[in-house]
Amino acid sequence: MSTAARTRKPRRTLTPVTVTASYPSFRAGRVEAWSAVSDDGVWAYERLEMSGTPWSILHKPTGIEVGTWAGTLSEAREMTANGSALADVELQTAHQRGEHAERDPGCVKCS
Repeated sequence: MSTAARTRKPRRTLTPVTVTASYPSFRAGRVEAWSAVSDDGVWAYERLEMSGTPWSILHKPTGIEVGTWAGTLSEAREMTANGSALADVELQTAHQRGEHAERDPGCVKCS
């Protein structure tokens, strides 16, 4: 009899946050987070009141909102931890300075 070795899914790195607003859910009956701030004060996360309740991410030092919404707070925290949110902010900053080629497909402003 052979035993198959189970491989564990690698743990995601998440930005540590402090939840700044939470409200009870009418459907689930539990308290849900609606906004948070990273512990280092660089990122602000806010849940949007629209279908699917996505999360927007704001880079506080520049005031730039990341162009990609996250489906959950954990996903938003992962985006800021792995650098993809910062890359989006840097792309938007480059656009404002006029430093990238015309019609960059990754740029929120050019699209």
